[in-house]
Amino acid sequence: MSSYGIVTLPGRYNYGNRLQAFALVQAVKHLGGDAVQLEFDDVNSPSVRNTYTWKLWSILRKLKPSNRHISMGKANAGLSLKISLITEFNDQWIPVRHISPRERSVIHNEYSAFIAGSDQIWNPDLLTRNLPFHPRGEDEFLHFAPVEKRFSYAASFGVSKIPKEMQKSYRSMLKQMNGVSVREDRGADIVHELTGRHVPVVLDPVMLLTKDFWLSLPLSPERNQIPEQPFILIYTLRGLQSETKSHFESFARRNNLEILSVMGDFYDPNSTVLSPIEFVHAISRASLVITDSFHASAFSILMNIPIQIMPRADGDSMASRLDTLLSLFGLRESRYTSDADLVAIANKCSFDKVNLILEQKRKESFSYLSSIQA
Repeated sequence: MSSYGIVTLPGRYNYGNRLQAFALVQAVKHLGGDAVQLEFDDVNSPSVRNTYTWKLWSILRKLKPSNRHISMGKANAGLSLKISLITEFNDQWIPVRHISPRERSVIHNEYSAFIAGSDQIWNPDLLTRNLPFHPRGEDEFLHFAPVEKRFSYAASFGVSKIPKEMQKSYRSMLKQMNGVSVREDRGADIVHELTGRHVPVVLDPVMLLTKDFWLSLPLSPERNQIPEQPFILIYTLRGLQSETKSHFESFARRNNLEILSVMGDFYDPNSTVLSPIEFVHAISRASLVITDSFHASAFSILMNIPIQIMPRADGDSMASRLDTLLSLFGLRESRYTSDADLVAIANKCSFDKVNLILEQKRKESFSYLSSIQA
């Protein structure tokens, strides 16, 4: 049996991050292999940087100074619960191996190949080291392994271009990958611009698994956070502008829909904290999903739930990621506009063509994944 070491962003506070990590392990198992997520135990690694304290600080520092003292206690409790639920999912469902500095130099002997991805593993804003000053290479580019064992699956840069001062390092490290696949069209363009290499665009791992598989994951009988009545699910990582929020609330009242607001990266007293499995089930039961999240969008498409995709409230662009997703499935109308007919969107959206495209793209993506071997 082939065995694979996966390197991805190991955060404990984001649903999409953990669900894609779980999905890639399951996809490898589906192909008859074995996979484990590798986390490197040193001060520069994501597993150390992405601690609860670091995440809380990164969120609170974006608040207005006058609101920080008000938000600290409540945000602390809300984020603590969310991280606890995500950590519980992680510990139960994702095999993780912690690699000590001593093991780093020999770990390549223990696996058939290594996979970088998915998620924004190659986002220059998230890399754990300043590339130009570390010629030995990045863990995210698998430089602890020989070149023939370095692959990526659905790796995302998360940006439309690589900063000029980092392009030389990116070019070098991309050229030293045996096989590269990316998650969005712009990512493929970046690789080609830097290396001259044409690489495939594949599905995010969560879409490799079927709707039936995802809904077979058991809900905890001790938690009942999903409404029984028809509802709109709102999940935004950066929140909604008050005017837009009022628009959705008014729509829900007129159509006898409840609102399930799921907590993103910011504390909201009206938001609900879900476990990752609840998150998936909630999307599958919603009448309409309102989101600025790539993975919430991907799950909505997978579950055949109408979506309205919002611009990020803080101006952070997700255009390239979502453009690829919506273009692939012919769902460009799913981008929210203030004059959108939400009733028509919720009631008349057909997913027959979407499902045919998904089936074909899933075959192509599995074909690439099965080709990963040194």
